[in-house]
Amino acid sequence: MAQSTDSGAHPKAAHPAALGREPESEALAEAVRRLIGLCVTTTAPPDVTAAVLRDLNTAADTLASYIGQTPAAAIPRPATSGADADVAGHLPFDPVIGRHNALALPLDLSFDPPKALLRGTFTRPYEGPPGCVHGAVLAASFDLVLAMANVVAGVPGPTAKLEIS
Repeated sequence: MAQSTDSGAHPKAAHPAALGREPESEALAEAVRRLIGLCVTTTAPPDVTAAVLRDLNTAADTLASYIGQTPAAAIPRPATSGADADVAGHLPFDPVIGRHNALALPLDLSFDPPKALLRGTFTRPYEGPPGCVHGAVLAASFDLVLAMANVVAGVPGPTAKLEIS
């Protein structure tokens, strides 16, 4: 599937749920990622926190009225091989690299054949024990980069086994 691009650095989402609103969807996810970071770092007093909570609930109620369903068969699959595979463009809601998913990690996937590279900095929302990245977050990140290394090698497939100590 050909990918068009907007003025941003990332291709428009190939997912039908984001078509026609790609820049706004990506910006919304980025704003929520910022909010998540602030939720785990703010020391705002109770009255400020309560006021923000009211505003957020109003915004959530507005968005809730637009919930739709996209059949799984309509969701495009990522390119299956090669260093030019646009994985992020095909997985806009992926929890590791999806630019339209506020849960997505602050990581960027790139290819340097024969390697798949995942770069970024884990921020406080992904913390487990104080000052440490949560093990499940590390596992999800490793799982993605290993699966994408298979894509680069031309043998796409899931990670068969992953152990992290």
